[in-house]
Amino acid sequence: MMLRLLLPLLLTISFPAHSAESALRVAIPVDDHEAGAFSDFQRVSQMLAQQPLQLSALRLPSRRAYLMFSHGDVDCVLDFPENSVKGKDGDSYLQSPPLSQYPFYFFTLIESGEPLSSIEEAEGLVVGIPRRHEFYLARFAENLKTIELARSEEQLFKMLQLNRIDAILAALPYMEAYRERLRFHSASPITTAANHLICHDTETNLKLLRFVDTTSADQDGDS
Repeated sequence: MMLRLLLPLLLTISFPAHSAESALRVAIPVDDHEAGAFSDFQRVSQMLAQQPLQLSALRLPSRRAYLMFSHGDVDCVLDFPENSVKGKDGDSYLQSPPLSQYPFYFFTLIESGEPLSSIEEAEGLVVGIPRRHEFYLARFAENLKTIELARSEEQLFKMLQLNRIDAILAALPYMEAYRERLRFHSASPITTAANHLICHDTETNLKLLRFVDTTSADQDGDS
């Protein structure tokens, strides 16, 4: 509940007033039920509180966020690199150190029995995957018999309840709203991904990411 109350505030986070030319536009791929990326955005904002830069957050559907980043309509995108720069090896991008970790699990209904702990155990099942992470999960999906893509984790949960799929492969932070009604093997994540601030290769963006890198290292040293 607290994260959802913070969303409207995080959209307007900025730093002391400077020239509009110094404002960097950051695309955050989210849907109506996701708040984790905003926590990462807040962390970066706090790191830069003393810098002559402003961050402007754009909350966008995943595909639109990636398209705007690809076309240069935003300076940066906050996401997994495997999602945002998929198939763009010819372009040059910069990225921050990891900002947060996202463990992925197989989720099944509580009444379905023992939780799944590996790809092998899911062979032969119909598995639902959120469209936002289809690129990142592609290498795992190759070993599954049937994949169903959905626009959100909420839609996947409804599909699971209706027996349209047997399991969901998704990141835990996105599944928190349904956690009490699902079973997953907490000791056996299928994979773990990390959010990064991914930016176009410009002098201003390089300055931004160097500061984030230095500040992250200092914070890790103090923890």
